[in-house]
Formats: sequence, structure tokens, C-alpha cells
Amino acid sequence: MKQKYVIGIDISKSKLDCAVIDFNHQLHLEKQIKNNQKPYKLFCKRYLKV
Repeated sequence: MKQKYVIGIDISKSKLDCAVIDFNHQLHLEKQIKNNQKPYKLFCKRYLKV
């Protein structure tokens, strides 16, 4: 399976800064969410289709 995207997550005490880019360095998503379980699960379901 060929990878198409890279996901980066910067973690701090209060928030997660998330970004999704492709291998051509094009930004597809940039999102900031609260650092707790419910927003993280929602982010994964909505944007990462997990």
C-alpha cells in the first residue's frame, strides 16, 4: 500500500495541533482541538476515517 498523507500532531497540556499533508507538501487539514479523549476521538472519526 502506497502512503499518500502524513499526519503531524503537536501535543501540549491543553490542546493538540493537528496537520495532514501529502507528499507534495500540500496542506490538506490544519486543526486545533482540546487535549482530552472526546475531541480526539471525534477528530479521528471525522477526518481520519478511523
